[in-house]
Amino acid sequence: MHLEPITHHNLHECLRLHVGPGQQHFVPANIVSLVQAYVEPAFVPRAIYDGDQMVGFVMYGRDPESEQDWIVRMMIDARYQGHGYGRAGLLLALEALRSHPGGRGIRVGYRPEDLEAARLYASVGFRPAGTLADGEIVAELRAGIAPAEPIVAAVVLAAGAATRMGQPKQLLDWDGQPLVRQAATTALEAGLAPVLVVLGSVHTAVAAALEGLPVHPVLNPSYAEGQSTSLRAGVAALGHLADAAVVLLGDQPFVTAAIVGRLVQAWRATGRPIVAPVYAGQRGNPVLFARAVFPELLAVAGDQGARAVLAADRSRVELVPFDDARPLVDIDTPEDYERLRQAAASSTQ
Repeated sequence: MHLEPITHHNLHECLRLHVGPGQQHFVPANIVSLVQAYVEPAFVPRAIYDGDQMVGFVMYGRDPESEQDWIVRMMIDARYQGHGYGRAGLLLALEALRSHPGGRGIRVGYRPEDLEAARLYASVGFRPAGTLADGEIVAELRAGIAPAEPIVAAVVLAAGAATRMGQPKQLLDWDGQPLVRQAATTALEAGLAPVLVVLGSVHTAVAAALEGLPVHPVLNPSYAEGQSTSLRAGVAALGHLADAAVVLLGDQPFVTAAIVGRLVQAWRATGRPIVAPVYAGQRGNPVLFARAVFPELLAVAGDQGARAVLAADRSRVELVPFDDARPLVDIDTPEDYERLRQAAASSTQ
């Protein structure tokens, strides 16, 4: 495969390229990119070829003000999707950018709804770094991440109505930020990508609490039927986009990025399909599930998480011990909240 400039010889072929119906919201027509390249000559448009066949389009360059390298457009024609052309074209664009040293890193942008783009960029080492003013996620190529490294995503369950609390516990303040934001930040700091946050009750307010974080909201309209519906919604949205996923609860503020990181390390070292923490002798959350277990997660029912999936075959569960018992606690009542806030303040002091 190779890249070629857009000239009068292949212009019409480039303009005929098109994405699938579900992608039109994310990817502008190539004519828009070509006009942008004309106005902003620092960004160069290139056709992606497999032999003599044009299969896609990419545009990249260095922003003259920030000296940041950007891949600003990337598309594969609908006829050729699903054959690895996106990843191959992306690697060619990265090679072209790296041939011009002196930049301040390589970045890409994509919509939070575009999970396919999130997976593609994560597969070559991009990790979420922030958001733009319009809500688009910005990901940056991280040094030291192997292109073939397995993708470990996060599914943060934050859809419950919190009836015992009497108010949305996702929005309770914890160390200056809402609980749901704290949980999503933990996943991001652990290097998980993409990070999906399942919303349900007061979803507009919870989504607002996540503003500015490079995460992917997933709405669960059936949240009132129990936690299993949120688990299914998150795993279904993730689909084939990850090799494993860490399922985090939105009300366990003592779970840290270091804990999540050790679960991921244990999975990579052992290959066990399920990895769970043990806090002071008691199994807890979050739990990592390999993609082979996803069908079982999609079959759970009722007001429970994946407890039955873990109990189905204990031999496939890798347990990672921790001495600290605090990550076991969650927040269900106002009394829980006040007690844990006081405990956290005492610990900090």
